[in-house]
Amino acid sequence: MNTADKLRARNFDLLLRGAGKEQEVEITDGRIRVFGVPQNTIGTFSSVFCDEVYAFAAEEEYIVYDIGLNNGIAAQYYAGYKNVRRIYGFEPFPETFAVAEKNLAANPEPAAKIIAHNFGLGNRNEWREISYNRELPGSMRPIVNRFDGQGCAEKVNILDASEVLAPLFERHREKILLKMDCEGSEKEIVSSLSHSGLLGKVDAIVMEWHFNPPGYLTRQLTK
Repeated sequence: MNTADKLRARNFDLLLRGAGKEQEVEITDGRIRVFGVPQNTIGTFSSVFCDEVYAFAAEEEYIVYDIGLNNGIAAQYYAGYKNVRRIYGFEPFPETFAVAEKNLAANPEPAAKIIAHNFGLGNRNEWREISYNRELPGSMRPIVNRFDGQGCAEKVNILDASEVLAPLFERHREKILLKMDCEGSEKEIVSSLSHSGLLGKVDAIVMEWHFNPPGYLTRQLTK
């Protein structure tokens, strides 16, 4: 069963519009509507809502920090948890962020829990210039120009994770869940949080790691 068939088996409808690079898919089941480029959107939606790759089980109330907001699908998934009080999303690429805003606007009930920011997190404050691939927005890497010469260059704003998250951690008394799928930036973020002492305040992490064996990450998390 391919990914699209898996969604249909779960009673999600897929509607394709346009053609070529302008093609867009809409996924809906009457409760949620999501738009985006077909390959990225169908794959992400299936992983999140069918396979539930970001699921967690807890009775306590949580604040979720969605580092790698992408098109907003995971944030809307977490908004469905009754014990998740707020989701803060971080997405550095303007075009991807615009799609996330469109999806949040189409789903006002879950969006009421979500605060989305158009910048990424790392271990320092800086602007980076990255070539943007519109067909693979979920594969954009803020730390390396993966599609150099294959797309339009975009300037992305990266802020130090500790400087951004410290006041948010202080503001809320709920437990903390970090969801990190940020295409390689996880090492920078964990480094920043570790050096500032904020990593010890985190209660749960759902993370995808990239590129190298995760020795550095596991050492920091074990500490």
